[in-house]
Amino acid sequence: MKLTTASLFSLLTALTHSAAIERRQQGDGPSGGADATQGDLGERPPPRFPFPITKFPVANETVVFTSAMYILPGQVFDGGMKRYERVEGSCSEQAEGTDADAVFNLLPGSTIRNVIIGKHQSEGIHALGDAWVENGNMTFLPYKAAN
Repeated sequence: MKLTTASLFSLLTALTHSAAIERRQQGDGPSGGADATQGDLGERPPPRFPFPITKFPVANETVVFTSAMYILPGQVFDGGMKRYERVEGSCSEQAEGTDADAVFNLLPGSTIRNVIIGKHQSEGIHALGDAWVENGNMTFLPYKAAN
């Protein structure tokens, strides 16, 4: 069979029409109902892995620092699940603070664990290099709590 240019164009037109994908309506259906693109949310199965129940620790004591505490390289500081804060009023809202404004400064190779950072602080914990924070919790999250 010999194909001419005219027959090729008619064949091409037929192919493009058959390959066209039907466009579905996007958005809400009539009266706010779901349209064909939206599945029935009531038919979804429950999640396979339920979300864990998070229990925040309760501090048994509050320790207030007048200046930042430095954890030295190789040192492991265990806070004993106490709340650590700075003097009330030390939070500088959204102003950029320095290491001097932090509750704890972790030097490279140091570890801090079992601490609760209270609401009276500006910078929380600063890691000044490769350091570890294990079981660190915040009771109040200001603009910047841990850098």
